Amino acid sequence: MTWHTFLGRIGESPASSAFSATTALPHRVWRRADSIGDHDADLSDNEIARRTPRRRLLCAIIRRHARAREAFLRIQIAFGVLVVLAAPAHAQGVPDPATDREFTAKLSVCSECHGVNGVRRNATIPVIGGQPENYLLKQLHDFERGDRRDEVMPWMAKTLTPQELGIAAAYFAKQKWPARSAAAASTPPPPGIAVCQACHAANFVGATQADGMAAPRLAGQGYEYLVEAMRRFAEGERKNNVIMTNMMGAMSPAERDAMARYLSGL
Repeated sequence: MTWHTFLGRIGESPASSAFSATTALPHRVWRRADSIGDHDADLSDNEIARRTPRRRLLCAIIRRHARAREAFLRIQIAFGVLVVLAAPAHAQGVPDPATDREFTAKLSVCSECHGVNGVRRNATIPVIGGQPENYLLKQLHDFERGDRRDEVMPWMAKTLTPQELGIAAAYFAKQKWPARSAAAASTPPPPGIAVCQACHAANFVGATQADGMAAPRLAGQGYEYLVEAMRRFAEGERKNNVIMTNMMGAMSPAERDAMARYLSGL
């Protein structure tokens, strides 16, 4: 789901149905309507009547769209103000996902991609529920500092306070890892997979390293996410782990693919 779609959902209500109806029009109509100009939205009925039937239709659409869009924006603004006013201040104590409305709203944004309890909603998004707490916290800090890139996560990490980053990591770490799907295909261990066990444990469920940092769980992680993460390490797009960058860079795409398939089936 894109951010535009998600933010648009905030204003979904019976009052915004007119806006939804107009936005469902074919793109070619909007391209033509845009060429007419916004000033047509203010034309009188007599002025519109003098135009051709097709132009009258387009002018009517523009006027209807302008009114609906204005009402829709008012709903969004009012909703945002109510959320801020209703949210208790963090100064009153540690933000609690169970009681702090503002913090709960931020976590609900996480759930738009990662799903409730950290179970992903898209194959390319990682499972985070049940991952080690300090691994999750490190990734959030890396996104915040720009050490790890993504279209959404850097912005999301920056909306959380330092205190909230730690609480969010702990919140998702406490969730249970999703049960293995009955449809998950098991494949034989590929050559070279043993090197991954040095950090991720013999059963690939993650392990704490000598420096205290935990390596993430790989067993049961999505194939699409794993193979893409490996590619990003190999090609230097992801640079927040030097060991992974070197290891993945030394492997062929076929070797990385075999590893991702094996790990996702565990």
